[in-house]
Amino acid sequence: MKIILIVLTLFGLNACKLEKPAQQVLHHHNMCEGLISFFLKTQNLEEYKLLNKQVASGFLKNYTYHYRSEKNIHFKVLPTRANLNFQCYENPDQTISIILLDGKNTFTILQILKLDTRILKKITAYRNP
Repeated sequence: MKIILIVLTLFGLNACKLEKPAQQVLHHHNMCEGLISFFLKTQNLEEYKLLNKQVASGFLKNYTYHYRSEKNIHFKVLPTRANLNFQCYENPDQTISIILLDGKNTFTILQILKLDTRILKKITAYRNP
């Protein structure tokens, strides 16, 4: 049920009409960060926090997450990777892909289809006029 709510929320955010390019960039960052956070949470990797984000080119963004624990780390086994690197790409075919970079290897961990605005209006119960 939580997954359905998260996906519908993300699609709802996608339906917003953005007028300024800066708002579009911010919207894209929020979508990417939300999807990466969703992945980390489902994999029980919530100790990783956003360290750095940068625009690589166009709709390709790079994100670096660093392992940080506020808990007592003396009794916890540290992960093998201090940093996790992700790429977020908004494809021309209206999909958003989240890619985990591991050295020379890349793994597509999440890919979602952006719904058309007309479809979102039909399935959204609450929306601003």
